Amino acid sequence: LGGHSMLAVELVSRMSDVLELEFEIQAVFDWPTIAGMAQLVARGGGSNTDKTLAAIDLEKEARLDSTIYPANNFEPTATDPKAIFLTGATGFLGSFLLHELLQQTPAVIYCLVRADSDASAFDKLKHTLQKYGIYREAFRHRIIPVCGDLSRPLLGLPTERFTKLAGEIDVIYHNGALVNFFQPYDALKDANVLGTQEVLRLACAQKTVPVHYVSTLSVFSEELPLDHPGFAEDDPLDVGAKLSNGYGQSKWVAERLVNICAERGLPVSIYRPATVTGHSRTGAWNSDDYLCRLIRGCIDLGEVPERRVGFNIVPVDYASKAIVALSRKADVSGKAFHLSNTTLLDSLDIVSWVNELGHSVQFKSYSKWRENMLSKVSQIPDHPLYSLLSTFTPDIDEAEDAFDERTRYHCEQTVAALASCKIQCPVPDRSLFKVYLTHLQSNKLL
Repeated sequence: LGGHSMLAVELVSRMSDVLELEFEIQAVFDWPTIAGMAQLVARGGGSNTDKTLAAIDLEKEARLDSTIYPANNFEPTATDPKAIFLTGATGFLGSFLLHELLQQTPAVIYCLVRADSDASAFDKLKHTLQKYGIYREAFRHRIIPVCGDLSRPLLGLPTERFTKLAGEIDVIYHNGALVNFFQPYDALKDANVLGTQEVLRLACAQKTVPVHYVSTLSVFSEELPLDHPGFAEDDPLDVGAKLSNGYGQSKWVAERLVNICAERGLPVSIYRPATVTGHSRTGAWNSDDYLCRLIRGCIDLGEVPERRVGFNIVPVDYASKAIVALSRKADVSGKAFHLSNTTLLDSLDIVSWVNELGHSVQFKSYSKWRENMLSKVSQIPDHPLYSLLSTFTPDIDEAEDAFDERTRYHCEQTVAALASCKIQCPVPDRSLFKVYLTHLQSNKLL
């Protein structure tokens, strides 16, 4: 009946309590019926995740509609566009992309928003910008809401509206996606894969419109052999990539569609961000972000697992400024960029900074931390860790050091391209986290 991640977590928690069996969150999405769940109960819980992953043939899924072919009337106006089409503007990174496009270009910005009317669509955009402190009334007349749906044919627009829009826009920034690390590929395909296909259709419908596609570093294999040099910006997508979640799979297929359209002649550029965190000066952060929830939740518990983990983070202001600045260069067509941090964030440093900045967080063994966390969090749906419960499985090896200091994602070409723009990625240090914790504290999120 339309279950989402938070409801799935609650369902799994209650099933585990009542039936005294261990269930994975993935089980709800793999067996989304009463009969299916009953089969899981009969076999003692768990999930069928392996079946789901094995069934996805990424290369077979990456089939771009043969009618999507760029017109031959491309005019190089992308570096100084008059009209821009943006998807995902009500999301965290998307709202900052909208802000940067309004600042760095004189263009009007058509924003695809799922809403019942233009007025409610604009209200959504305005609310998101205000939430992060970046709304400017002076820009109001340049924001044009487009009521549609990324997961529907023609982006949910009437044919005449779609055709008219295709003739008006000069460049597309495709940032919209359904970001969910629990749902399987099939549940994300319509928005992330077919939605990308419709964006490419728009780019080719009336004239050749350049596309700047926001992908993710998650398109690369999660397994990095000891002799692997790490993934460079111009590395091709690996057909045999080990991708453990539907989101990574859907973004892999979507990026492949973008590449196929590029092979047909469409000017495209690809941007792969790492984990996007709060603004480096204001601290404005998506409070539902995994890392943000993890920090808030552990501070609330006063405990943290004694396990070293590395995070590759980039502040949202760096990511948005970099994407817009790179997209306005004349030679970006056909290139990919890694918005990655050259310094890996150490979870032990986070704990140290949290304590230095006035909070009290103690280390516990993972098993003890998990036991204490479950006893407190499993009955409190609004706790920051509640929606993450399924990620804290009991089978984690406590002796394993999860901090891999190798360079997994190379970004030398991106850094060089940004040098002339004087845009640098902030180092994830104590001063950055002081900004983040101050913001969370002042907004009563701690």
